[in-house]
Amino acid sequence: QLVIARPLQRFIEATRAIADGAYDRRVETRAHDELGELARTFNRMAAAVGEKTARLHALNEIALVVTSPLSLHELLDKIMLYGMPLSAARGVCIAFYDDTTQHLQNWVTRGLSENFVAALTFPPGSVAEQTFRRGDYLLSNDLPGTSHPLSRREREEGIRSLICVPLVIGDRRLGVINFYRDDRDDFDPEEIKLLKTFARLAAHAIQNARLRETTTSLAEHDPLTGLYNRRMFEQRLHEEMLRTQRSRQPFALLLLDIDHFKNVNDIHGHAAGDAVLRMLATVFLREVRDIDLVARVGGEEFMFVLPETDGEGARLVAERIREAVAAQTVRLADTMPLNVTTSLGIACYPETADSAEALMTNADRALYAAKEGGRNRTVVYSRSQKVEGDSLMGVVELIKKSLDHMPAFMAAADRKTDFAHHHGECTQRYALLIGKALGFSAQELMTLQRAAQLHDIGTVALPDEVMNKSTPLTPLEWGQIRQHAVVGAEILSAVPTLVEVAPIVRAHHERYDGSGYPEGLSGEAIPRLARVLAVADTYCALCSDRPFRHELTPEQARAVIVAGAGVQFDPAIVEAFERMLDKTSAKS
Repeated sequence: QLVIARPLQRFIEATRAIADGAYDRRVETRAHDELGELARTFNRMAAAVGEKTARLHALNEIALVVTSPLSLHELLDKIMLYGMPLSAARGVCIAFYDDTTQHLQNWVTRGLSENFVAALTFPPGSVAEQTFRRGDYLLSNDLPGTSHPLSRREREEGIRSLICVPLVIGDRRLGVINFYRDDRDDFDPEEIKLLKTFARLAAHAIQNARLRETTTSLAEHDPLTGLYNRRMFEQRLHEEMLRTQRSRQPFALLLLDIDHFKNVNDIHGHAAGDAVLRMLATVFLREVRDIDLVARVGGEEFMFVLPETDGEGARLVAERIREAVAAQTVRLADTMPLNVTTSLGIACYPETADSAEALMTNADRALYAAKEGGRNRTVVYSRSQKVEGDSLMGVVELIKKSLDHMPAFMAAADRKTDFAHHHGECTQRYALLIGKALGFSAQELMTLQRAAQLHDIGTVALPDEVMNKSTPLTPLEWGQIRQHAVVGAEILSAVPTLVEVAPIVRAHHERYDGSGYPEGLSGEAIPRLARVLAVADTYCALCSDRPFRHELTPEQARAVIVAGAGVQFDPAIVEAFERMLDKTSAKS
C-alpha cells in the first residue's frame, strides 16, 4: 500500500488541478508521469504476486508427491520441474552420494546443455562435495570477494550463479541439488529459504520412492543374485504363453542347473557357493537379450524365458551361456580359483508342449538327459523323449497293479536288442558267484540275485533305435542310455516288495572313483551289492557282441576288470571276482 500511495496521491492532485481549471502543460505532464509510475508499480506488484504464486504452487506440488506412488525416475523429473520456478533457475542437477565409492554420482539434470552434462563431475573439494559434507547450502558466483567462484565450464554455459543445497533427512544425507541461474549473480534470502524447504521435502519424497522400489524389488527378485524369483518367472511364463497364442511366434524355456554344486558348498563353504551364484547371474545377464527373462527358481536352478525363439535359437543361446560359465573363474580368498560347469535343458512352446506344466516338465526331462549324458552340455527336448516318458509311466502303473507283469517287461527289455537275450542270466550267475566268494548271507544273495535279474528293466522305456545304434551316440542319446538305471529304480520303487532292490539298480553304474552316474558316488558311498553287480554286469557285457564292438574272450574281459580295480570297481570285490574265476576254472 505504501508503495502505490505516493504516486497515486500525486496523480489525484494533478487530476483535481486540471478539473479546477488550473490546467497547464506542466500539470498534464506531471499527471502523465505519475500515471506511468503507478502502472509500473502495479506491474511490479503483479509480477511479484505471480512469482509467489508459482513458488507456492511448486511447494504444494512437491509436498503432494512425497506420498505419491511415482517411480524414482518419475519423481526426480518432477522435483526438477517444480524446483526451477522457485528461483527462476535455468537448470537443475540432483546428485546422489554412493556409500561404496564415497563420492557423489548417479546424477540427473534438467535445462542444461549436453556438452555441460557430459563434462559434469563433483570431485573432492567441489562446491557440491563441500555442501554434502557441511550439511548446509553454498553459493557460487563471480562477485568480488566470493569464496566459491564459478568454474570455466559453468561460465561457458552462461551460468551467473548457482546454489547447492543438501538433500537431508534427519542425520542422513542423500546427496545435493544444484540450482543454476543465468539472469543474475545471486539468490536473495527469500529464495534461499524456499529452496532449503523445497530440498527437505524433496529428500523425503526421494527416500519414500527408494523404499517403495526396494520393497517391490524384494518381492520380485532373488536377494542373493538380483535375478527374478520364481513368482516373477511364473507370471512372465503365463504372459509369454498368451502372447504366443496371439502372435503364433514360438518361445523357448531354458532350464539350467549347476553341475556338482553341492560339492562347492561342502568343500569350500556356503560363502563360496554364494560367490558362484552371483558370478553366474552376471554371466547370464551379459549373454541374454533385454527382452529375455532370467530367474533363480531353486538353490542351483535357473530358468530362462526366451521370447520369439525356437529350439535351434535357444540351443545357440544355451551353448553361449554354458561356454561363458565354463570359461569364468571365481577367485576365493583362501583357496585356489574355482571353476564350475552347467547343464541345460530346453523345451519350446508350442512345438513340444501344449501347457505351462508340460513345458516345464519337458525342459526338466531335457536337463536330466544333459546331466545323465555327462553334464556340461545342452539338450533340446524332442518328441522321442515324450514317448520315453509316457512309456515309463505306463510301466510303473502296470507293475503297481500286479507283480505278475514283471516277467513280461523283462522279456520286452531283452527283446529290445539282439545282444541282451542272455545278459540278465549271465549277470545273475556271476553276481551270485562273487557274492558267495565274499561270504554274503542267504538274504543278501537273494537280494543280489533279484537286483541282477532286474538291473536293466529301465531299458524298456528307451527307444529301440538308440539301444541298437552302431554309430557313436549323440549327447542326447547317451543321456537317454544313462537314464536306464534311474528309470529302473523308479519302476522298482513303486513295488513294495522290490523297494530294497531299487537303490542297487540305481547305483550299478556308479564308479569307485566317483566318475560314474547318476549321482557320482564313490567308494563306500556306493551300496555294496551295487558294487558287486557292477563287476558282474561289466564282465558279462564284455563277453558278448555289441553293435559297436566284438565280444572279448573271458581272459581279455578278466584283464579289463582287474585293470579297473580302484578306478571303476571296488578292489576287494575284484579280488573276490578273481578268486571265484580261479576256483571255477579249477573245477572245470
